[in-house]
Amino acid sequence: MIRAGGIIGVHEILFGFPYQTVRLKHESISREAFGNGVLFAAKHMHDKSNGRYNMEDLLLPYFQLHPGLAE
Repeated sequence: MIRAGGIIGVHEILFGFPYQTVRLKHESISREAFGNGVLFAAKHMHDKSNGRYNMEDLLLPYFQLHPGLAE
């Protein structure tokens, strides 16, 4: 991991395929980004039952395709 001028967080996902890779990289230059994530999670957890959740549980509904729009 490299920390450089003002970058406070780096997250990278690497997908390996035969003869190629795909990388998805996020660099945060402000702690405000993490605070916004906490506020988003708190806003969307108020109606959930007790249990364990992760950010994918909260974000997945935003990535669902609506019937008829994908065609």
